[in-house]
Amino acid sequence: MHAQSSVYANSYVYQYADNANTYLTTSVNGCTSNQNNVIAYCIVPPNPGGSGSILARGISAFDPVGGTFKSFAALQADHFTLSQFVPTYDVNGNRAYTGNARPDVVGVYSYVGLSDAFALHASAGVYPATISFFIDLDGVMFTDPQLGGASAFANSFVNFCTADAGVCGTPAAATDAFYGGSSMNIDSDGNSGFSQYAFAPAGANQPTATFAGSYQPGFVNGRLTLADIPISNGNPFDFNFAFGSQAAFFHSTASIGHIPDGCDPIFDAACTQTPMADIDVDGNAVADFYNTLTFSGYQVFDANGNDITNSVQLDFASGLNVPPETTTTPEPGTFALLAGGLGMLAMGRGRRAKADGN
Repeated sequence: MHAQSSVYANSYVYQYADNANTYLTTSVNGCTSNQNNVIAYCIVPPNPGGSGSILARGISAFDPVGGTFKSFAALQADHFTLSQFVPTYDVNGNRAYTGNARPDVVGVYSYVGLSDAFALHASAGVYPATISFFIDLDGVMFTDPQLGGASAFANSFVNFCTADAGVCGTPAAATDAFYGGSSMNIDSDGNSGFSQYAFAPAGANQPTATFAGSYQPGFVNGRLTLADIPISNGNPFDFNFAFGSQAAFFHSTASIGHIPDGCDPIFDAACTQTPMADIDVDGNAVADFYNTLTFSGYQVFDANGNDITNSVQLDFASGLNVPPETTTTPEPGTFALLAGGLGMLAMGRGRRAKADGN
């Protein structure tokens, strides 16, 4: 192996910031950490003039022996005050950004990632072409309904990259690596969403993903199959993987412009910023994947699509344990669609896709 593995884990409480380009995250009460295993429990103080409190909890961990990634984020609010954010303008009517934390959002974000390398060692006369990974997820996401215009939000995401050694984590990854990502979220208004992206290098088949299961709001149990990732005997490959959870509470003004379109109060006296009352939020927002994401198996194929898993050995620099799987995986009973969109990159010709659960 030519690369050292590294694990990064982080749990922090955040608020949006008044910034020109993006919403910035800011740690609160020393909850930020960068260790292989992170447990953060923080009491978030109310906004000035407000009341109540939020218990923010973030946990993330990696267990290479079990092949598991754990990620948990939760907020428990007790009459916690969220206030309207109102932007300011200078005398010329230009937006004035302060960089200060905004009072309309508070959240907790936890994630764990692995920057690793792996190599495949094949028996004499065996020529591997592609590898497939099977990933099982078991978790719960829920939010309590909110009154008065506030919203609770829970989210979970997966990111993945594999390429020749030295590519993932560098600018070359944008063109030379297989990578993808997906996220699922649910809010207190009963809305749920699912987004995804995937990429393959030029000349390769566009990546796809296979997954088995059915989605039931609040519960996530499923298997993601990443298939047809190019592989060769003995060469080191990058392997970057990240898994995270997020929970947040929002004031009703958090995601809108606060001022009517085409109207600037500096120049138009009739343009008014509509004052909105503070909102006390109660209840929970939880993205609980502490029970876990597990790398549950792999298969290796030659260029003709033959399963040669029994004739190879897979080694990760981190000691990540991914067991071989040489037969078709049984259909899961109640698996869910969490991580669609992390794709597959096909290099071999004339092989049919091996999709777990299909």
